[in-house]
Amino acid sequence: MSVPTLVETGAFRNWSGWPVAPGVGHALMSLYGWAIHGPGPDRPQLLDTYSAASLVRYGWMVGAGASQFSVRTYARYSNLIHRWAGQAGTKPEIVELWLNRDWQRRLGQPTLRGEPSLW
Repeated sequence: MSVPTLVETGAFRNWSGWPVAPGVGHALMSLYGWAIHGPGPDRPQLLDTYSAASLVRYGWMVGAGASQFSVRTYARYSNLIHRWAGQAGTKPEIVELWLNRDWQRRLGQPTLRGEPSLW
């Protein structure tokens, strides 16, 4: 899997790797990159806070929330989404949607006190 074209992850870069866009967060930048990039294996993946949080809930090890993702963490996130999509035979956006809906579902379901829950 190649690195999304939105960012530069090379070891010898002299900047953060994220495009320079004052006042624009990583999630909005990823949406912009996704929208203008044609379909392909290096298409930037949407960076959604809730989807990333679902991944963490399922055991993905990351040290910061989506708004604080380094370029390297974003590339790992994107690669994981693409890999899961390939394994499921679907598009990465469907995997992202599933993760987001899973997060939203859990927010909407209050757990009863003492009720065992895997989530």
